[in-house]
Amino acid sequence: MSDQESKHQTAQRTDVIKQLYREYGAALVAIITTDVDGDEHIGTAFHVGDGSFVTARHVLDGQAKCRVELDGYRISHLGGDEDFDEETIEGFDKLEVHGLGHPDPMTDVAVFSIPQLSGLPAVPLGSHLDDWITDHDFVLNEVLVLGFPPIPLSKRSVLVAARGQINAVIDLINVNFVHFIVSVPPKGGFSGGVVMSEWGFALGVVTASLVKNHSPEELGYLTVLTVEPILECLAAHELLPRAVALTWDGLFTRKVAYFGKPEHSWAQAWVETDRDGHRTRMQLACPDERVARRALDAALAAVPHVKTSYSIVGKGVHEVSFHGEYASLVEPLKTAADAASMILIVADFLPVESPSVIHRALTRDFLVMNLDLASNLPDA
Repeated sequence: MSDQESKHQTAQRTDVIKQLYREYGAALVAIITTDVDGDEHIGTAFHVGDGSFVTARHVLDGQAKCRVELDGYRISHLGGDEDFDEETIEGFDKLEVHGLGHPDPMTDVAVFSIPQLSGLPAVPLGSHLDDWITDHDFVLNEVLVLGFPPIPLSKRSVLVAARGQINAVIDLINVNFVHFIVSVPPKGGFSGGVVMSEWGFALGVVTASLVKNHSPEELGYLTVLTVEPILECLAAHELLPRAVALTWDGLFTRKVAYFGKPEHSWAQAWVETDRDGHRTRMQLACPDERVARRALDAALAAVPHVKTSYSIVGKGVHEVSFHGEYASLVEPLKTAADAASMILIVADFLPVESPSVIHRALTRDFLVMNLDLASNLPDA
């Protein structure tokens, strides 16, 4: 490759990083927290759509008060005028943050919702789930780090953008998810910020700096938690943006009850419920179509006053969608699923923990039987 071609590629990467900053810089908000002693601290959060925000759990944990801080640039994205007055910005600064952590307390991610800020740009979350990540796909890729590290003597919080590279992909001994090590020096206010890949999506959220022997965080590594726990956290609190929920189609929100007959080595039937923050659905499948139809009829009969629609979404897979006020559909969904499950049980499709539980149980019984036979054999 000639020097001219190399310079051209470098210029192209520079243009990509700058374009990401222009497109998504306004999606970042400063989080001002006040601890029990009255001291203020700063962190970062980023908007992923529909008023849902992502930050690092440790930014919010243990704080007495948390609020967002906006500037005129972000207010202009909400339909306001960038030539704002102090009264306007003070109104936005009073928006409180109520963080909701990941179900695993060791996972450093939290989410919250501020519907008033849904007009901000939405950062696209990547689709690189942990099982799909390989080191050579990511190491030395360029990234954009965005956050609000405090700048001494600055009148207000200022978004700081830093270009870096992915130095390593690691697994931590105390967290179940993949982390990325990024070359940008860690700063306190970067926590909760987003790291954008040169490919145009969020690589993950900036978490606590990795340090040795309680050294200052600035001497550690800037660490990025990948997107899978972000999606899990959003799903757990029904805050997945609609576009994201449609993309993953229940992967992080569905709950499945499996049923099977002991003479088979796998679960043959299942009832699935799904509430993704926007849709309420139930699916069921059974190899005996007559039983499936009876289960479906029982489910619909159990919720006669709820508007529903029916469709077949796969071979032998029946889906019922529930319509109405989202919050009011929790009990009808459970009632319908229980009614369908009861029909399967009456038809001798018994509940099992997972599709392979029957197989494991049969294997265990086979081993026990053979051990019993072996114990009755005469000594050689």
